[in-house]
Order: sequence, then C-alpha cells, then structure tokens
Amino acid sequence: MGETQDLGRRIELFSMDANCLDISLALYRRGTGESARVLVHSYSQLDGVTERVGFISQALQVKAGLEPVPGESGWLKFPCDGFHQRALTRAFLDVCKLASGTPLAVEPLSKFDKKADCNLSAVELGGGVYEMRPDQQTEAGHKRASALTRGFVKLCQMEAIEDHPDRAAFFCKTSHNALMGTLMYRAQNLRAAMREQESTASRGVLAAPSQQ
Repeated sequence: MGETQDLGRRIELFSMDANCLDISLALYRRGTGESARVLVHSYSQLDGVTERVGFISQALQVKAGLEPVPGESGWLKFPCDGFHQRALTRAFLDVCKLASGTPLAVEPLSKFDKKADCNLSAVELGGGVYEMRPDQQTEAGHKRASALTRGFVKLCQMEAIEDHPDRAAFFCKTSHNALMGTLMYRAQNLRAAMREQESTASRGVLAAPSQQ
C-alpha cells in the first residue's frame, strides 16, 4: 500500500486527467525566494503514470520556462530570482490538457484577437517589461492592447506601469517569454480563464494510492 509523502505545499490540482486514466495530478512547492521549486506528482500507481508525470514536467520546462533543479530529481525552478506562482499554476492546468507525446514548442508572443480584428503582440522591452501592441493602429486595437495588459497583470501578478496602460513588468526584472506566450490566449480571455480556474479548484481532491 502506498503512503502519502512530504512534498511541501500543494499549490494546484488537476483532479481528473482524461489523457491518463482520470488520475489526479498536483503541483507541489517547496522553499521561498530563490530556493522555491516545484514538483509534478501523482499518488496513482497505475501503469503509465510515471511517463505521464514526466511529460507534464517536460511541458512545464518548455511552456513555462522552468529548469531542472541540480541534484533534485523531478524538481523544477524558475531561472530568475522570483517565483511566479499564479502564472505557473495557470500554465500547469493548461499543459495537463495536452496528450502525452504532443510536440512541445514555445508559443509565439503574438495572437489574433477577435475583438480587435488584428494581432496583438507582447513586445519585450528588457528588464522584465513587456509592451502590448496591436498590429493595426485602430481604437479597438489599442483598447484590446490595454485589456491584454490588464489580463497579464492579473494572471501573472505583473506590475502595472504608471502612465503606460499597455505595459506590464515582472517584479524579478527578468524576461519570461515562454510563460507570456503560453498565457497570451488566457490573458486575452481573462474572465473565462478565471472562471475555469475557480471551477477546477473546486473539483475533487488528490487521493492517496489506496483510494484510487
């Protein structure tokens, strides 16, 4: 019989993985500041779970820009001095929807926006600062660029920049292009993203092996 483990604090739960026998997957955190690190884990001992956890961990490295912690198998961290928990948990929920074996690539920093009827881009300015720009200089384009900025501020806990409604910055003053690309669609559709996250958080618990 399996036992629960001291993995730190659970910061997110994906309660039913349709791509792997409806198992529960969770993201755990240990440490603070520069020592903060996370682990993807499932208590299930069903066939294929180890491979599934490995795929989700690899997806977080590509899609969220995490990197392995030297000497700590399975643990991941941000390469900067900060820890972007809200953005990471959203990215975790999204990569858990990918089927194992899905080709992984960094998402572009530009996506089409229906309300603006043009592409919106997150342009890296350096020092962790990004500017949202429409590729058409219309009123709708600029309004949606400002809305996209607010979406990133909310989803990624970025800092709004005074007098620049189209700019936001990571407090660590480091660029996070992979994370920005992954969350671009979510930031464009903030209300739907927040409703989905609240719904996911209210479903199920991570069960020990004896209960699965």
